[in-house]
Amino acid sequence: MNSFISHLCPACEKNVLTYGHLEKDELILRCLDCDVIIAEKEEKSLFSPDELQKMGYHFGIKDDSGKKGCRDGACGIRQP
Repeated sequence: MNSFISHLCPACEKNVLTYGHLEKDELILRCLDCDVIIAEKEEKSLFSPDELQKMGYHFGIKDDSGKKGCRDGACGIRQP
């Protein structure tokens, strides 16, 4: 089973995905949502991809098949 580690972000006040950032040869964990530094003592949880999608994270290629802007007719005004 695939799972992703998340940490409790003190700024977002929720479980978030984190990413590692090297600063002076030290790995620092940061919140994927707000970029705040996550202390190693913060609570860790494991989530499945389905659980993360319910939390608002999305995986894969973004579906751009729909109309997006005025040029595509989304605003109702026809462009030349």
